[in-house]
Amino acid sequence: MSDSEASGGKPDTVMCVLSYFGIFGLIPLLTKKDDPFIQWQAKQGLILTVAAIALCIAIGVVASVTGLGVLGFVSMAVMLGYLALCIICIIKAIGGEKFEIPVISGFVGS
Repeated sequence: MSDSEASGGKPDTVMCVLSYFGIFGLIPLLTKKDDPFIQWQAKQGLILTVAAIALCIAIGVVASVTGLGVLGFVSMAVMLGYLALCIICIIKAIGGEKFEIPVISGFVGS
């Protein structure tokens, strides 16, 4: 439960949304150090972004080495999945919940 929730309010909506906007996740991570809920969301958003980018790079390398251009569609599917996860996480965070993504959330900590 975040500090804002403990006082009866909703979590900071802007910071919850920024947490899942790629590099902008650094803003809540660096400015809301006293709110563990926002910190958790920002860390998960950043780790999710790094994982999606790393996976797309790996797919790109495999596609260029093997000459399989069809892997571009796989990369596009990964990015659509990333977008869907970000939307789900934002909706849950605004509602004051943590949406734990398997493997990704394990790197966030408590």
